[in-house]
Amino acid sequence: MGIRTVYARFGVMLGEKGALPLMVLPYKFLAGGTIGTGRQWLSWIHVEDAAEMIRYAVENAGISGPMNVTAPNPAEMKQFGKAIARVKHRPHWLPVPEFFLSKALGEMSLLIVKGQRALPKKAITYGFRFTYSDLEYALSQLIADRKTV
Repeated sequence: MGIRTVYARFGVMLGEKGALPLMVLPYKFLAGGTIGTGRQWLSWIHVEDAAEMIRYAVENAGISGPMNVTAPNPAEMKQFGKAIARVKHRPHWLPVPEFFLSKALGEMSLLIVKGQRALPKKAITYGFRFTYSDLEYALSQLIADRKTV
C-alpha cells in the first residue's frame, strides 16, 4: 500500500512578502520598468490561490505526483511590469538591470531573471477554480486594495 504524495512546484508567489515588494519598489519612486530583457516568462500565483490549491490537492485523493502551483496565465516580465505600473498609476519607463534583483533576492531571483513558463495543468484537470487567474486583478488586490505592497 503506497502513500499518496504531491510535489508542489511553486511559481513566484505574489503576496505581502517575497519578491513582489521588491519588484514594486521602483514604481513607488517613479522608476519602474522592464526587468532584464522583458521577454522572460514569469509563472506567478496569488498567495491565497496557492494556499487554496494546496488544500485542494490534500483533499482530492486523485491528485498525486508533481503539481505546478501557478496561475493559469503566466506573463512575460514586460507585461508584468506594465501591470504593476497600471495598478500603481505610475510610469513604466526605466529598465531594471538583472543584477539589481540578483543582489536583492539572491537565488530566489533566478525565477524572475531567467524566467520559467509553468502551467497548472494538473490542478485544472482536477477542476481547481482560481480566484486570481488575471494578473492585474491579483496585483490590484495586493497593491491597491490592501495597500500592503
